[in-house]
Amino acid sequence: MKEKKKKDPKKKKRALIITGSILGVFALFVITVVMITIIGDKANIKRAESYDPVVIENQLVPEKDENGYWTFTTDRDLKIMQLTDIHLGGGWLSLKKDSQAINAVATMIQAEKPDLVIITGDMAFPVFFKAATFNNKLPAKEIAALIREKKFVEAKPIAEKLYKKIITDYQNTDKARFVSLRNPFEDNFYQLKFKPEQTLNRTPFDFSEYITAYAFLLLETGSPLDALPVLEKAIEYNPVDCGPYFEMAEAYKLLKNKRQVIETTKKTLEIASSPVAIARCYANIGYTLVDMGEFDDAVCFYTASVMY
Repeated sequence: MKEKKKKDPKKKKRALIITGSILGVFALFVITVVMITIIGDKANIKRAESYDPVVIENQLVPEKDENGYWTFTTDRDLKIMQLTDIHLGGGWLSLKKDSQAINAVATMIQAEKPDLVIITGDMAFPVFFKAATFNNKLPAKEIAALIREKKFVEAKPIAEKLYKKIITDYQNTDKARFVSLRNPFEDNFYQLKFKPEQTLNRTPFDFSEYITAYAFLLLETGSPLDALPVLEKAIEYNPVDCGPYFEMAEAYKLLKNKRQVIETTKKTLEIASSPVAIARCYANIGYTLVDMGEFDDAVCFYTASVMY
């Protein structure tokens, strides 16, 4: 019988050193890329927040008719600016281009002072070979920055693109569904209340929050009817999040649908788990009762709201 050759311990040690070095270099590269992306995106968000609102002399205000159409009435020329395919990548390879895109949009709007800005094409565009990320959350944060600055018109089309991408790429099936449960409490609450039989897949970021933000923009720009199906989708991703229900109640308030405000608030109370959420529910019912002329009952609900 032939004797088995003993492995050279030096070769084994050398192989481990080479492998460890390669992994170490790769890890360092990944950490560097992540840090550059985080720092760069924070800078771009600050840039988006830094621009002053555009002041237009004799600014036109559109009116919405009973069919949901918006109309500008004016004797002067109507100035419309169309922007398309802004392509905010949100990754380290696209940081400079993202910054240039944000600056270009702000500069054009400030210079031209249009009555209406129409944004088409892809707003969020995290294509890996161009941005080094597939993450839609980073462009979404830029949308949030515009919302904080009350730049609702600018934020709305970007949010719409992200919303459409979410509902297209993350569809539920009979066997599995996507959920945006944010913590162990929501996870357990959801399991106990709804007893799901499907496999639960975690979304890459909080879909419910960002879809609700899009619905908020629809409300702020005068489209409460359009906001309702969007909020239903937000609830689908997180049925134990009170946020979409509260925005839905606001939509029904704008639509003067008192019955639906109360019904929506009842559903919210079933999942409200904090004093703040319960207080807001009681305040919503009090608001609706005042609108209905039931002032004594409204006082009771407002009192309960204050107690919480």
